[in-house]
Amino acid sequence: MRRRGAALCLAGVGALGAGGCGSDPVVPAGSVTQLSLSTCSSPKDARVVLIVVDDDPTEQGQAVRARLAERFHSTFERGVHLPVETCTSTDPAVWVPYDRYAVVVSPSRPLGADQASPGTDRALVIRSERETPEAMAAWTDAVVRAIFKAGTDAGGAFRPLEAQAHWARLLLGREAPASESERAAVESLPVAGAVQIFVGSARDDQSDLDPREYLIMPEAGDRFFVDLPRAMTPDPSFVHCGSGRLPRIDAWAKENGTRPELCVDHGLFDAGWVADCFPQCMPLEPVVDESGASHCRVLATTDLAPCDAALGWADPVGSDGVRRPREIDYYGSPARLCEILELEGPALESCRHDWDCTECGPGFCVTELPGSSDVCRGVSALWPIRFTHSSLTARFAYVDVVCDIEHLTE
Repeated sequence: MRRRGAALCLAGVGALGAGGCGSDPVVPAGSVTQLSLSTCSSPKDARVVLIVVDDDPTEQGQAVRARLAERFHSTFERGVHLPVETCTSTDPAVWVPYDRYAVVVSPSRPLGADQASPGTDRALVIRSERETPEAMAAWTDAVVRAIFKAGTDAGGAFRPLEAQAHWARLLLGREAPASESERAAVESLPVAGAVQIFVGSARDDQSDLDPREYLIMPEAGDRFFVDLPRAMTPDPSFVHCGSGRLPRIDAWAKENGTRPELCVDHGLFDAGWVADCFPQCMPLEPVVDESGASHCRVLATTDLAPCDAALGWADPVGSDGVRRPREIDYYGSPARLCEILELEGPALESCRHDWDCTECGPGFCVTELPGSSDVCRGVSALWPIRFTHSSLTARFAYVDVVCDIEHLTE
């Protein structure tokens, strides 16, 4: 039950007597009814970055590597993140995992030779429960160092297209590693994620086969999916920009649906994604009792792994009041039903009133922190449900929130 996309998306809203975003209430203001909000949660995809860079030890190759390193350092993380104002949470209580892996290949070396990867440099892989500026900087700096060190006088044919295809097949699980360093690199991979392929070169490819033979198309059984490969192909002077100068790399890029980027402002690592998130705004809010506990229940439909207490998840309560594992049929596929628990005691109080959420654990609350929005004509409020720690960011699930709700007065 994996999906590619944003960390949180609105799947649909159904209500008894509730209007949509911006509409007038269709029941008297101040009355109470029940509403079901359906969303989906998903961890950010692990990113496996495969960079094949011109390894010419001369000044020409050094200039390409310097340009590639500068652009990676300044734009990569900006490219793979969705805009903060639409999707990415700035809530300090939300723990976003940071899972990054990199291979930097010198394509003049023979296949099977040691390359810069977690098999040779552990700094090229980072797995953290929380995405922090320190973690991001440490990994990005390690990739930049590997790019600068990629120059070699190995003297072999320059075969970037063959090299990217070889490593892509290794990462996808289609080929067995040819060396211990390759084996160590593959074994350090996350369970699943996205492979991004970048080729930076001022020379044309010398691989043996037609460029189309080096395309990586999806196949059943792949452990990852491959994003659109990209290429940067400046001339040695960084003056000539455009396609056709390096016909083999240009043909490969065109067959992949892209062309080599401009050498001045190429935007090689800019993803250009559009967020598919939007505010959950309705003229109503969940009912909360005097202790701060809500009249809400949150159920997650997920894969068959056990409900993880470390995420604030638990087996659902049965009709007899006992929690026990429950498997269900989800549109023809087996799935597990878990409950995401509401915080209690000091954790609930902190979630409701403390922006830093210092006492919080994983789970949810209906918070009183500012969160209203003017996007619905001033009479509606964002749902003030706050999911904390990794409760909605560590595992994929379809999530149903059912609350007693009160319609706001105008």
